Amino acid sequence: MDATGVITKDGSWWLRDYEKRLIEAAIKTLDSEEQNIIRKQLRNPFYIQRIHRDRMNDIFFYVPERAPKLVKPAEFQVAKLRLKSGRRRVNVSIKTFEGYIRALRFYKDPREIVREEFSIEVLEVGGTNDDSIARELDREEHGDEYYPD
Repeated sequence: MDATGVITKDGSWWLRDYEKRLIEAAIKTLDSEEQNIIRKQLRNPFYIQRIHRDRMNDIFFYVPERAPKLVKPAEFQVAKLRLKSGRRRVNVSIKTFEGYIRALRFYKDPREIVREEFSIEVLEVGGTNDDSIARELDREEHGDEYYPD
């Protein structure tokens, strides 16, 4: 682990290769202008925080005003993707918040599958945020009584 990993513990100032691949696959579902906006955003300084065994990854821009914003609802799901490697599958949702690329939400721990060769399949394009991942994580942390069905 490098010094920045020690200092930041659960995050870094760059995207991992698999995160780049997933974001690129998601933004290819957008029109070319929106794709360029997100690429410009990611050229600005940011910090990515990774929590819950890399399942919830949030991108924070230091000076978001330096990058253009998407014209989308306040919370927007760019795409839901599936990583596949052999028989293993992990779904991930790529989201924006207030016009900026903001989150990668994995439905299961992605760390094992991303160490192998994997393919990416687009499951869903666009839409408003759902909280199914947040609910699942809250159930893990607090039990079923926290979010009864």
